[in-house]
Formats: sequence, structure tokens, C-alpha cells
Amino acid sequence: MGQLAHQVFVISDLHLGGRAGEQGARGFQMMTHPDRLASFIDAIGHPGPSTKELIIAGDFVDFLAQETATPGVWTPIIEDPQRAADQLEQLARGSSFSAVFEALEAFLARKHKLTLMLGNHDIELSFPQVRSALARVLKKEPGHDFTFLYDGEAYALGDALIEHGNRYDRYNIVDHDKLRRLRSLQSRGQEHAGIFPPPAGSRLVAEVMNPIKSKYAFVDLLKPENESVIPILLALEPDFIEKIEQVARVLAPSITHGLKEDDLPVRLSEASAKAGVAGLDPSEPLASTLGAAMGESEARRFLAEIDEARQGEDVGVTLADASAFSAIRQGAQQLASLWRIAEAGLDGPLESRLPALRKALRALQGDRTFERAHETEPRYLNAAKALCARGRFRYVVFGHTHLAREITHEHGVYLNSGTWADLMRVPKAVLSEDDAVATEALRRFVKDITENRLSEYIAFMPTYVQLDMAADGRVLEGHVRDDVAR
Repeated sequence: MGQLAHQVFVISDLHLGGRAGEQGARGFQMMTHPDRLASFIDAIGHPGPSTKELIIAGDFVDFLAQETATPGVWTPIIEDPQRAADQLEQLARGSSFSAVFEALEAFLARKHKLTLMLGNHDIELSFPQVRSALARVLKKEPGHDFTFLYDGEAYALGDALIEHGNRYDRYNIVDHDKLRRLRSLQSRGQEHAGIFPPPAGSRLVAEVMNPIKSKYAFVDLLKPENESVIPILLALEPDFIEKIEQVARVLAPSITHGLKEDDLPVRLSEASAKAGVAGLDPSEPLASTLGAAMGESEARRFLAEIDEARQGEDVGVTLADASAFSAIRQGAQQLASLWRIAEAGLDGPLESRLPALRKALRALQGDRTFERAHETEPRYLNAAKALCARGRFRYVVFGHTHLAREITHEHGVYLNSGTWADLMRVPKAVLSEDDAVATEALRRFVKDITENRLSEYIAFMPTYVQLDMAADGRVLEGHVRDDVAR
């Protein structure tokens, strides 16, 4: 084994942004421990025998959490670059996140290397005016070793490859070709409205999830985000069906993005040429999007039940169909009424819905969701394997999923840096095979989440990837590590 020459620390999904809560409420901040992050950056920046590099691999700030000038309204992309730059400077100098930016300033001042990568929640960082604002808030000076990769590139570092990971998430692929055109127009002060279509997932967050979060504060903390998100959101707020259908018009084409190969997504410009979901009418985008998640018949039945729920009818729950998406449908369908039932204290109706909700939660978060050596979303592990199999890389590092991973496979090692944002964990007892134990735990859990008493279920599990590298660029050792409180 060679001698250690360079230490690399990879963090991602910091999600700095959003309105702080009042009087103990969560507000719209997914990241609630900025001082802890600042302490971590300070600690790794202390002088040592090797050079140091900090890589922030995407979703550094969260523009999707930033309200517009109208309170309670969000936008999937801030098209005005000056407003985006102003918001960045406010986050850096006038918010609870100031300590993080100050720690990054100090890290650069100590002559360490800072590398920043674009994610899908901070696309605006790539705008020329916002990049200038970023340089200002970091107090970048000549001689500072700072690199920002914002054009869709991955970061190749010896035999390690690092990227955010949204490239393999069909709802959150960034159309970098159109983003480059937008930046080109911005740089010349030319009209640019509507040039860049934000990812479908960004519209989902800004137009649906954020408004729902005003009532259900946990909605963006449950991970992983998979095909169940649409039926759950629709069940939470059936009256949002028109808005969700608008978003579905953007989500539906995403279904066809797919992958040419495990590590090579279909280009967005090619997606429109591919066939839609078999058997579904492309003129019905919501049915098409739901159909991709749960199948055509399930989707149509789900929409019919939502329509009945909007008319105030009590929809019965049938547990005969044991498929995962049917379970999600049955359980999630009742979540909005659970809020009202729990508030009213009507134990009978609530009790009848607990089995369905239990199935839904088990489908969303299983026993292995937070298991570091297991990837519950195979697309990311498959992409990492394919990248390593090409021969150049032994280590592939992603973020994006918020779930830390360290998996050795036949071609190398897949690492996921996790998140410094909060996560919500379904209580283990809810997942118990013992019906009595699970039902009692679920009864309490439902009452708590419907009343936004979340502290018991919120997990802060800050992780990072550490790559120890030799002078020739080879990784000597690479692991996911937990930050230890200082």
C-alpha cells in the first residue's frame, strides 16, 4: 500500500435554505444543524501531513425551498438571476446557515481545495450572476483552490468518480443542453424566460410537495422518494388533483427517459421519440404517471377512489390485493382522512384504517431502508457497477438519495455520501411482524404525525465519504463515515 498524500472528504445534500419555523415548528428547512456542519468543515481543515480536499457533491443550497416574493408560493426555477444571487447572499450572511459559509471561507483561506458540484435543488448556482455571488460569499481570492463543476460533468479523481447521482433519476435529470443556452442568454442580458425546463421533480416539489408540507411537515423527510410519491401526495390532499395533473404532464414524459445502459441515461431530447407506457392514453398524463407506478388497472381504480373521496364519500379498504403499490394506494388514500379522524378522536374509523396504513408504510420504508450495505434503489448501484466495469474507476461516489451506502461489488466499490439534512424514520415497531405490537405503535405514530409532533421520528445522521489517496492518484482506502459530534 502506498503512502497517504491527499485526503478527500465528500459531503452532499446539505439543503441550505428555506424559511425557519416559528415557536418550535419545523418551517421549510430540511437542514436544521448548520453549526454541526460548520464544526465538521472546521475540523477537517486543521493542518496535517497530507493535503485536504472537500467536495460538496450537489444540493449544496436548496433554492426549491425558497419562497417567492409571495409567501406560500414556490417556483421550480428562479429565472431572475439577480433574485437568485440575492437569495444566496441572504442565506450566507443573514440566516442560520451563515456559520457554514464562514467555515467554507476559512477552509479556503487555509489553502485547502474546495470542489463544488451542481445538484438538482441548486441549479441556479450555475447562473453567471449567482456564481459571482458565490465567489463573494466565499471571499474567493487569487490563489484559493476552488473548482465548481456545473455543466453536467462528473469529477474524476484518480480511480474515483464522484457525481451527484440525479443523472440516474428520471424525474430529476437536468437538461444541461438547455441550461447552457439559458446561461448564454443571461450572460448577454438577453431574454431567457422559458428557455430551460426545470426537472419534473422540481415542479413536483415546488408546486405540490411544498404547499402540502404547510400542513404535513413530514412529507419531504420520508425517504426514499420513489414511485409511491404521487399517490401519497394525491391521497394527502385530494383537492390538489388539478395541480398534480398539471405536474403529471411534465412527469409523464420522464417515464420514457430510462437508461440506454445502466450508466448512460437517455438524453432528454431523445425521450420524446420513445414510445409511451403501453396501454395508457398519453392524453391522460396523471393516469399515465400513476400507471407507471402501479399498473394501469390500479391507477384507474385509484383515481376513481380519489374522485369519490373528493365528494366526501367514505371509501372502503380492501386488503385482498397484497401488491406493494396496492398497499400504498390503500394506506395512503386514507392519510388525509386520518388527519381529520385523529383530530376528532374517533377511534373506531381510525382503527379500521390502521392495517392499510401499516402496509403502505412497510412498502415505503422496509427493514433495510437504512442499511448501509444494501441499496434499496437498484438503479444507483447498477450505474456504479457499470461505471466501474468500464475499467477506469474502482470507486464511484454518489449523493442525491439521502441514504448512505457502502457496497463492495464485483467491479469495485459503490459509496453514497448520504445527507446532512434531516430524515424521518418509520418506527421499527410499526414494521414488526407481531400484529399487536405493530398496531399499537402505528396508532401512536399516526396521532403524532397528523399533529406534527415529529421530533421522536426525525433522524439526523450526518455522513461523509473519506477517500485516502496516494501520490499517484489511486485510492488507498475509501469508506462512508459518520460525523461524530464535536
